[in-house]
Amino acid sequence: MKRMLRTVAVLIAVGLSSQHAQAVRGFLSGNKLYDYITGSDVTLQQDAVGYVGGVADAEESTPNKPRFCMPEQVSRGQARDIVRNYLSAHPELRHYSASSLVVNSFIAAFPCPK
Repeated sequence: MKRMLRTVAVLIAVGLSSQHAQAVRGFLSGNKLYDYITGSDVTLQQDAVGYVGGVADAEESTPNKPRFCMPEQVSRGQARDIVRNYLSAHPELRHYSASSLVVNSFIAAFPCPK
């Protein structure tokens, strides 16, 4: 499942139109990700879900100690909702990179046992 999500995230990133590709080339800010998640453009909403899933997969596949412990039962939609709620609750952080904010939202929602 994780490998499939990573593949989907890569395919979405590669398949972005030139309008959206510019945001992905450098880095995606939390402001832009929040706009994608909360906006009415279905394509951007799907891009956001793929982005969130890709960041989660990349983080979980690192060999270091995980920074969050997401249960396998968490759906892509639930992961998106967690990120949306975190970005909504922390507008003062949205200028930071989207990937770091996605990770921070999962750390807050799914802390690992100590």
